[in-house]
Amino acid sequence: MMNEIQTEKKDMENEKYITSNLKNELEQMQVNLDVQCVEIEHEKQKTENERKAFEQLKAAMQREDEDLKNELEKVSMDRQKLNEMETELQTEKEKYKVLLEETQRKRDELEKTAAEIAKQNEDIEMKKVPS
Repeated sequence: MMNEIQTEKKDMENEKYITSNLKNELEQMQVNLDVQCVEIEHEKQKTENERKAFEQLKAAMQREDEDLKNELEKVSMDRQKLNEMETELQTEKEKYKVLLEETQRKRDELEKTAAEIAKQNEDIEMKKVPS
């Protein structure tokens, strides 16, 4: 019977040892899980921060794209206005060229008429003077 008791005692000590080891393993697993949870939470926060930064960058790029589109449209409208102004100026230039030519032609005619009148006056003066 003593043998049985000692065997049972040894079995109980083995079970206690095994239970203690299992408890230690479970505690270690819990610590590892806690560390992994902290790491996962850290990664989650890091990912969320990166997502927010990406969203901000995306919004900034969309604003910049919209600004560039607006600026391009403004430049296009300005270019169209300049082309219209250039066309108007060209038309005005042609008008003034025609007007200048007409004025020059009339001036030439007036100078010719003035020369004829001067010659006629000279002829009249010559006729008045007794020879």
